[in-house]
Amino acid sequence: MCKLFTSIQFYVTTCNFTFMLMEGLYLHNLIFLNLFSKSHGTTIYCVLGWAIPVLFIVPWIVLKILFENVYCWTQIENEYIVLFLEVPTGVTVIVNFVLFSLIMRVLILKINFTSTFTNYKHTKCRKLLKSTLILIPLYGIPYTISLALRFVIHLQRSTSLEMTWMFFDQTFTSFQGLFAALVYCLLNGEVQKEVFRKYNSLVDQTDKEFRRSRTLSTNSQNVCFPNDDAVENLKLVGIIDEETANLHLANSGT
Repeated sequence: MCKLFTSIQFYVTTCNFTFMLMEGLYLHNLIFLNLFSKSHGTTIYCVLGWAIPVLFIVPWIVLKILFENVYCWTQIENEYIVLFLEVPTGVTVIVNFVLFSLIMRVLILKINFTSTFTNYKHTKCRKLLKSTLILIPLYGIPYTISLALRFVIHLQRSTSLEMTWMFFDQTFTSFQGLFAALVYCLLNGEVQKEVFRKYNSLVDQTDKEFRRSRTLSTNSQNVCFPNDDAVENLKLVGIIDEETANLHLANSGT
């Protein structure tokens, strides 16, 4: 069970990087290419995001069983085995950085072209900064910085630099989902409008249910407490006895 959970953990971690690559490819293809037709939508990207990590996690499991089957598979004694997980991750980070650079080039050219008539430098810089900040979590640019720091640490063997790298890497890894949720969901105007629309719909529905329950309660009271003529008629046909009728008439009188 311990080895199973370790394998699932590495698989999900690899999927995290793979899906960042799929997001980057999707945005790149929308701007530059038409790699997949519109009929496929995002399905092909989702399938690849879940399937590609399997090509690396299965050989890693087999090699662990054959050559490094100790503890919970968390120990790294053979550096070549761990390459089955680290190489795809590194390639994903590098490819995403290249795609990020290409899209940033397009954004800069577009902003320069649309700003030629206004000549407002601060407006142009603000648009570029906003576009860059939106793309940074999507393409996992902090992972590129982390990968570069890791390479420098491997060459220099610096303890202080390694501590800096660990803090930076773990901070972004832990809050990546929060960053993405803030940028693409919670701070998005269309999402906020839809949330408020749903909230107002629920409030209206609750108010209608409340008014309906009040109406039913009023009607039930009218049925439960008939007028004096109705009581007399009920007594005549024998539905209620004389004592019950007199008691109701006394209560209605009070």
